[in-house]
Amino acid sequence: MAGRFDGLSARADVLLARARALAHNPTLTRALAVRWRVAATAGKLDLAQVFMREVTEVAARSGNDDEAAKTWALMARFAASFQGQPDEGKVMIAAARS
Repeated sequence: MAGRFDGLSARADVLLARARALAHNPTLTRALAVRWRVAATAGKLDLAQVFMREVTEVAARSGNDDEAAKTWALMARFAASFQGQPDEGKVMIAAARS
């Protein structure tokens, strides 16, 4: 099973670098979304959250409120459920409501 993902992070990094070079926020949003999912699939949740934070920022700048909101909610879930930080998840949800 692990062999199926060999090289996937590197390929996602190349995709992300190309998206950054385009300087087109909608494209960058999608590339970042791919990158955080690859990191999460590899069990690197701390790294996934780094990319997730950037997704929320870039998506919001480009007016993609749906992607920003979905990713923010998932970050709260990751913090609360998978990283054993329920208080951080609660803070993130409260901030999203205000």
